Amino acid sequence: MKRTLLSEARGLACLARWILRRHPGRSPGHFAYNREKKPLIIVFITLLVFESAGTHAVLLAIFGSRWWLWVLFALDLYTVLWAFGYYASMVVLPHRIDDTELRLRYGCLAELVVPREAIRSARPSRRPGAKPGKVIVDGDEATFCCGETTVTLELDPAVELSFRDEHVGHVGRLHVTADDPRAFVTALTTRAAPAPR
Repeated sequence: MKRTLLSEARGLACLARWILRRHPGRSPGHFAYNREKKPLIIVFITLLVFESAGTHAVLLAIFGSRWWLWVLFALDLYTVLWAFGYYASMVVLPHRIDDTELRLRYGCLAELVVPREAIRSARPSRRPGAKPGKVIVDGDEATFCCGETTVTLELDPAVELSFRDEHVGHVGRLHVTADDPRAFVTALTTRAAPAPR
């Protein structure tokens, strides 16, 4: 319940950042992953808007202006707002690569952090997607995606990953989604990881 409320609050905050254009965009170290989902989300939001307006108009014509109709309409509007927030979170929360970690995201709903020192290599590689926003482990491989995966990371299996405060286990290979897999791989392999302490 707490996680759901936090993700809804983050979605609304992301919507505000998207409207005000306060997001990293295509700045260095940031990589989009929502290209495949974008058309589907746009169609979904469009259908929501038309369904909400049409249903409200029909109910007003049948029952007149009743308080419970306006409550239903407010709930419809919140659903549309949430859908916009979900899309906005994918735009304002891209994957991020810095000197110490790779932060993989699925909008405001999920985040997986991989230490740079755990990444042995990376290569573009297409595979069918799994359930989005989840870490799916299959043997010594794992998938964290937003649709079809486009990059495969070879990891040090000695480094244990965690997701939502739970241990993922020892994973030797991780499949992820990035809209520009070549640029993503280049950023991972050319920026030097910090020297051992």
